[in-house]
Amino acid sequence: MTAREKSAIAKLSDKLDGYREEVVQGFARCEACRADLAQLKTDIYGLPGNKEASPGLLGAVAELRGARQRILLALRCVWGLLLAVAGTVAASLLGRKE
Repeated sequence: MTAREKSAIAKLSDKLDGYREEVVQGFARCEACRADLAQLKTDIYGLPGNKEASPGLLGAVAELRGARQRILLALRCVWGLLLAVAGTVAASLLGRKE
């Protein structure tokens, strides 16, 4: 081999080492993204098989929606009771005047 060929081979070897480092960094980023995605899925959907301990965001939203519906139902019941009390008071006041 001539010095020129050795120089060319050395340059190609250096380029190959640079590409190898880029590939290793790319795989590391891919693994980091995969871990982030798994964490994001856990945050949204909760832990598989353990919904009571970790319901996730969707479970929390469902709980809030259920709580809101119970509060609205309680408010409707209170409103009905207030109307009944107001009707009773009005009837007793009208009954006294006659």
